[in-house]
Amino acid sequence: MSENYSEDKREENKPDKEPCVKSVSSSAEIPKLTVVFDLHKLLPAQSRLPLLEAYTAIRPYCDTMLKKIRKYCTIMIFSSGTEQSVNDVHGLIDPKGEYFEKVFSRNSCTKVINLYGKYLAKTGADLKRTVLIDDRLHSFMHQPFNGIPIRPWTGHEDGTELLNIKKLIMDLIEEKDVCALLKQR
Repeated sequence: MSENYSEDKREENKPDKEPCVKSVSSSAEIPKLTVVFDLHKLLPAQSRLPLLEAYTAIRPYCDTMLKKIRKYCTIMIFSSGTEQSVNDVHGLIDPKGEYFEKVFSRNSCTKVINLYGKYLAKTGADLKRTVLIDDRLHSFMHQPFNGIPIRPWTGHEDGTELLNIKKLIMDLIEEKDVCALLKQR
């Protein structure tokens, strides 16, 4: 019996609650939360099969999460993969181009020794309203308090971690300074 992870029936039956942004001033305009995802072992998993065939699997609940958060967030990809591989996987995850507003690849990363860091200022987003979700801690080297670590996904186990990430993101959309909150975690 296979389950369709692209649909979360529990979410369909809940009314959308419009978030209100916490602010010192009730008239302050606060930008949308920017959510930046890495690709490597985060949303997809790529593997080679014995006869040199390769496949890419999409992490469970990826589509459910992206559909929910796109209403409230600006979503981007920032990967240390090559431009071609990032574009290929981006096309699988978002074939209609409805989720991700910007896509950054290895040429946008900052290389320190043999590690690729992600300098979020390159996104053009307000860093107090930006989070980076990545399985590699060194990706947070430039902005450690914008980082949300996630376990890598290899495509084999059944995971609901993206549902937890979705919940955290929905909690963060109401925060004026996500760095201050994430620093406490």
